[in-house]
Amino acid sequence: MTDIGSATTGSCCAPAPPRGGFRCQYTGHAPPGSTDRLVVRGEIDRLEFIAFWLHEQRVLAEMNVNTWNVTNPINQLIGDRTLIDPERLADPSVPLAELTTPS
Repeated sequence: MTDIGSATTGSCCAPAPPRGGFRCQYTGHAPPGSTDRLVVRGEIDRLEFIAFWLHEQRVLAEMNVNTWNVTNPINQLIGDRTLIDPERLADPSVPLAELTTPS
């Protein structure tokens, strides 16, 4: 894993070239040793996924690759320090916005 540093939100990859490529964005802050779980939502092999770094079932940071329309719910998950069920977080059939609402 590459240490992305203390970025709060930003692009960690160059813009996609005209014939493909990928887009990724990192949000939050997960210093080395601060997390206890990595949850992946989506398909790594297709380069369409979101990786979430958690500590005690709370999202500290995420990196989304080739996913769109996820910024607002992700910012809410990180900012509100919402307690998350990692299994539901990993399940792409569960809308991210649904995870921001306490159950």
